[in-house]
Amino acid sequence: MTKEADFREVFRNKQDIQFEPLVEWGLGCIFGLSDHGVRALRYDMDGKGDMMLFNQHAFYANALKEGPELEQLNRNFCRELYKLLDQFDEQIGDGATEVRLRDWSRTLLGTAATTALLGPTMLERICPDLLDHLWQFELDIFKFAFGLPRWVIPNAYKNRDKIIDAFQEYVKDPGNQEGAVPMIPNREVHMRISGMGARDISACNFSVWSG
Repeated sequence: MTKEADFREVFRNKQDIQFEPLVEWGLGCIFGLSDHGVRALRYDMDGKGDMMLFNQHAFYANALKEGPELEQLNRNFCRELYKLLDQFDEQIGDGATEVRLRDWSRTLLGTAATTALLGPTMLERICPDLLDHLWQFELDIFKFAFGLPRWVIPNAYKNRDKIIDAFQEYVKDPGNQEGAVPMIPNREVHMRISGMGARDISACNFSVWSG
């Protein structure tokens, strides 16, 4: 679909073309959510006929609106970023060092953002090299989007499995979420009510964290 007329047709029918099937497909094909987990997203959380898939956008919009939760996330991020910058400054001392700006900045910001969102346990104890797996996943994502099977891209699947395994370890113990913003454990409660298992919850958390 590359012609101007095609795009006009899509926007003309935006009320008829649903986005949710694409989200379900992406969570399954790209992030590894099981068929059961995808079906669980259709669970009616409030008894008003709205699927959890529809509600999740409102959930995160509400969690991240101006107020305590957003302030906590901002404070967490700034605290972690300043801490990492101070550590880097101490390492350099009065000297100088040369860094690859892309690698340095994404590691610095990724570390601060991960700790701000999930708390310190994930990177400190569960999976210190989680960001390395994320960078590889980002290189592999088009392979998952094409629907390539595991036997064709075994290393890509193994790398994604390591990320989901880390998040599965993370959700095993509520103590691992100490320092996380409230929307992470609160959303987990919703997913458990809908009937999701630990691995599907982990895959969903992975999709939120990587997004």
